[in-house]
Amino acid sequence: MPIALLAGAFGQGNLGDDALLQAFVNALPEWDLRVTTGDPAAAEEMGCAPVPARRPAAVASAVRGSDALLVGGGTVFKTLHASSGRRPHALLVNTSALAAVSSALHRPVAMVGVGAGRLGGRRARALSRFIVTHADLLVLRDEESAAEMFGSGIPGPFRIGADPAWTLVVPPDRAPAAHDGAVRVVPSHLANGHDGWAGMVDRLADTLGRLLAMGLAVELQAWQHGDGSTDGDDDAIIEALVGRLGPSLEVVPTPRSMEAAVESMIGTGTVLSFRFHALIAAAVAGVPTVAVVHEAKLGALARRLEQRAAPVDFEPGLLAAQVAEAIEAPGPPPAAIKEQMARAEEGFALLRVLLGGGRSEESDALGALPLAPAPRSSASPSRVR
Repeated sequence: MPIALLAGAFGQGNLGDDALLQAFVNALPEWDLRVTTGDPAAAEEMGCAPVPARRPAAVASAVRGSDALLVGGGTVFKTLHASSGRRPHALLVNTSALAAVSSALHRPVAMVGVGAGRLGGRRARALSRFIVTHADLLVLRDEESAAEMFGSGIPGPFRIGADPAWTLVVPPDRAPAAHDGAVRVVPSHLANGHDGWAGMVDRLADTLGRLLAMGLAVELQAWQHGDGSTDGDDDAIIEALVGRLGPSLEVVPTPRSMEAAVESMIGTGTVLSFRFHALIAAAVAGVPTVAVVHEAKLGALARRLEQRAAPVDFEPGLLAAQVAEAIEAPGPPPAAIKEQMARAEEGFALLRVLLGGGRSEESDALGALPLAPAPRSSASPSRVR
């Protein structure tokens, strides 16, 4: 059985990242996956061989011993926020090193469903350009990522797919259940605006207080749990909100999978989400959403699903009004959801063709993912990878 190193932000107590890992496991049943992770036991439960993410020697050994390098979704092309506790270019540096080694060994490098955030600075742009030129397959998550890359001087066009987690959910062929009026809130400790973590919590508490005053039920659900080593994780946000607003807030258990997340959201009035993958679960459940855009990917998905979006520096009164309006609005169109699923499946089909050396039963059935920017708008288009 061939071996692939799957690099990503796995094993960090994040439901969305765990969903990405599950999606790659499902898509590549004939491959033995070695996974960079902070939670070896969870990787083993999925049938993967864990590679300690914080041990560079172990990761380097794994990439040398693999037949392919896969980058498993997520926002790879970005500078890291100070709250991550890592150097700004750490993610780009590490990905560049892995791509360089795999490419030097003449082994395929594939990046499927990845995204781009802000690429400020010459070094970030140079590292991103290096990664792109060493990728044999690159499928971006959304058009906004392509615009950021192209605007940073990285030549396109780029294939535009969708987040791999879309392959874990079932198309919404049935009519959504009736809304019960409850507002589900999925926070993120990364959604800091100009006033920092404490200011964000203050504004969110104000927003939820207004919703409660309207007679709406409010539920809180954490999608990422900290390890207790840092203050201000998602659980801390929920604890702070309950401390201020009391038992009028209901804390809902964290789902164990994307499928369970969808089930937990069916019938909810609306979802106010600071988490990207919670938007996917809500969409499949037929629930209207309001995305708080602290990263471009949330705004991109809200656009694709024809849902509301609010800025990271939201004003409580305006956000409460958006949420109240969303309860009366329709959920995402089923056609838009199915398009995301089809794009995600197409990305994996391309990956399997690449890993099969072009010899795959899927080759003749492949469609064509859209390109962005359109080739004619690129002054000096490069080879599409």
